[in-house]
Order: sequence, then structure tokens, then C-alpha cells
Amino acid sequence: MTCVHGRKPVTNFTSVGPAQFRRPQRALLGRTTLILGPALFIFPEPSPLLQSPNLFPVSPKSSTRAAPMESDGEEEAAAAAAATPGAGAAPPAGRLKGCPELSVDGDMREMAKTAAWSVSSCKPGNGVASLRDDSLDTYWQSDGAQPHLVNIQFQKKVQLQLVVLYVDFKLDESYTPSKISIRAGDGFHNLKEIKTVNLLKPVGWVHISLSGADPRETFIHTFMLQIAVLANHLNGRDTHIRQIKIYGPRPNPVPHQPFHFTSRECIMYSTVR
Repeated sequence: MTCVHGRKPVTNFTSVGPAQFRRPQRALLGRTTLILGPALFIFPEPSPLLQSPNLFPVSPKSSTRAAPMESDGEEEAAAAAAATPGAGAAPPAGRLKGCPELSVDGDMREMAKTAAWSVSSCKPGNGVASLRDDSLDTYWQSDGAQPHLVNIQFQKKVQLQLVVLYVDFKLDESYTPSKISIRAGDGFHNLKEIKTVNLLKPVGWVHISLSGADPRETFIHTFMLQIAVLANHLNGRDTHIRQIKIYGPRPNPVPHQPFHFTSRECIMYSTVR
């Protein structure tokens, strides 16, 4: 290989290759001319040829840009976000996750204390009584094919407004319900589905409102309520439910009053003395 600076040739560089490939091709860049051949060139100092952007064109599709360096704090935050992708984000629409505390409006009362409770199946020692013992350490465990049913039958027609269940995905995992159906009717023969909810790894109290799409339909009138577990997390077979509470509106303290007032101000002025 011959490198020509100006007019005097300099032959400090050599090229190695077969004879048939030694016919040189000249490329003129400024005052330096290189004779190119199919060989590996080693330059002892930077060459203007290697600094030319037109010698080795890069396709826009294959071009890459180096990512900016991240600080230690940014790397730790990115790692934490990758480890917990759902942290700080709201659950998907239509899915319930549960609340750590049981919070119910003051104008509602627990309705199922005198009702008759039954279940479709249970493991010995984990029967229907575990649903009503006010303990979060015990649970009802089903023992059969899905759906798993909890039946609540009342002595008379009652008004129901809210169903609250306590489930814990951290403790029960695949036993935790993921899809629940609420049905109501006069008895087993005419139950109708009024609500279906999906649960997303719930931990705590899950509130299921029984109100309809119409704002005036704040509660339902029924003799019987059925809670059906249609599916579990991780395709589990049997289910665990630790507590169930059924709430309805408190009776109107003013007799023969067609309207159901809840605040003291409205009750005070609802009659004429």
C-alpha cells in the first residue's frame, strides 16, 4: 500500500493479499491519497480517511444511539418499578382489590344475623359457621365442583343494599375467589343474577353494592340471597372466604312516613307538631 502526501510517495505501510486482488483503487481525500486493497490496514496515527463520514455510510435503520447514563437513584427506581409493575397504579376497571378496614355508612345495618345460612359444600372444621364468627383467622373452605354457593334465607322479605366479604390473596392464594356472582329471589327456584364482579388479588374487605343502574334503585327486596364463586385465582378448585356481612337500610324512625330520611335535620322537620 502506498500513501502519497502531496507529491512525494511514502511507503511506510504494506498491504497483504493475493496477487489478483492487488490492483489498487485510488481515493483522493484532501492532500492524502490512499491506495485501497482487500487487506487490513493499521495506521500508526489518525488518518483523515477514517474521520470521513462518507467512507462507511450507516443505514438509518441500523443506526443506534447510546442511552444516557443513569444515576444510582434512577437505576434503583427503575428496578423497583420493574419488580412491582402494578405498584401505585389503580386496579383495572371493574376489578375490586379490597379495603383493610370495614367501613359502612351509618344509615345501614347488618341484616343477616337472624337469617338461615347454608353452603354447597365444606371441609370438616371449615363450615358455614366460620363465615359468621367475626374472626379473620378462620374461613369457609368449599369441597366440590364450582360454582361454590353460599345461601342466605330470610324469614321475611327484606331490603338489602350491600354485601361485604373478607378475602386474603396473600394467605389463600389459589383459594381466593376471582369472580363472584350475586343472585336474589324468593327461593332456589327463581334466583336471578343481579351483580357479577371480578376480583384482582384482593386483600381485605370487598364491598359489593346491590344497587341497580337507576339511581332510585338503591336496594333490592328479596327473601333469599345467594353468593356464587364462579372462579378462583390461579385456576384454583376450592375457595376460601373468611367473613360475609349483609347490610340493608335502617328502618325509618318516623312511623307512617312515605319517605326514608336519614339525616337528623330532615327527620326533625318531616312532621308537623
